[in-house]
Amino acid sequence: MPTSIRSAVLLCSLFTFTGRLLAMPAAAENDIAVVIACQGDVKVVPGKSNIGIPCVKGGVINPGDWMKTGPGSAVTLAFDKKFDNLVTIQENSLTVVLPDGYFNINLIEGAVFGNLENIKSNQVFRIMTPATSTEASNGGWCIRNEGPYTDVSVVDGVVFVSGVNPDGTVKGEKSAVEKGFGRKTTNSGDPGELEATPGSITAWFQEQVIKHREMKRTARQELSDNKLQIERQPASIVQGKMTNGTTIIADGREVDLVDFIYQERVKNWKGR
Repeated sequence: MPTSIRSAVLLCSLFTFTGRLLAMPAAAENDIAVVIACQGDVKVVPGKSNIGIPCVKGGVINPGDWMKTGPGSAVTLAFDKKFDNLVTIQENSLTVVLPDGYFNINLIEGAVFGNLENIKSNQVFRIMTPATSTEASNGGWCIRNEGPYTDVSVVDGVVFVSGVNPDGTVKGEKSAVEKGFGRKTTNSGDPGELEATPGSITAWFQEQVIKHREMKRTARQELSDNKLQIERQPASIVQGKMTNGTTIIADGREVDLVDFIYQERVKNWKGR
């Protein structure tokens, strides 16, 4: 990743992060994202590297990692253990995942669409673009950054949009975008007027939701399969022992079985 681009984005994130108020809603709770689907040419550039590596299903995306998708490519990330909060990065996109502990995604160019079903009431999912800062809870939306503007379309729920100042700080005023509408914002400008979302986008998004649900079903099945494998293995292999169907003794303490499996998978993925 070119050093000049990386430096500019990190500086923008620093300005934005330091300008936040502590009373603001917390970011959606997660410290990693997991790849649950990947197609085509998708590269991951670790936060402290300038070398891209191929993205693979099951891979862990750590805070500050860059992701780039090529033509006809896409990658879907899960931002929670139950695979309820899914975001797909579409083709020809450049993003930074979990850039600063405040935003979940920094969309530099391209488009992302999200289907969020399990954001806690005191949290929001934030996306930064060169022109906007968006906050969403549960619902579905598409955010596209192209040239000098960002377009936010909402298919379900509501998204709050703020403009971004030339120095990268977020403007104070928030404009709501509700189901069936969108707003276009130019760089350094304020969110535009509400516009009805075209029926073609709504129909397309409904198809994506079906795909997301299938991805979720597959990911949960794989997690269940791992659970069965652990249950059938000797305790020495999993470094713990079963107590019942939902908990396991590991490292001298009782932990949730699903959480244990999830963390074991994360360790394995990070070691690849």
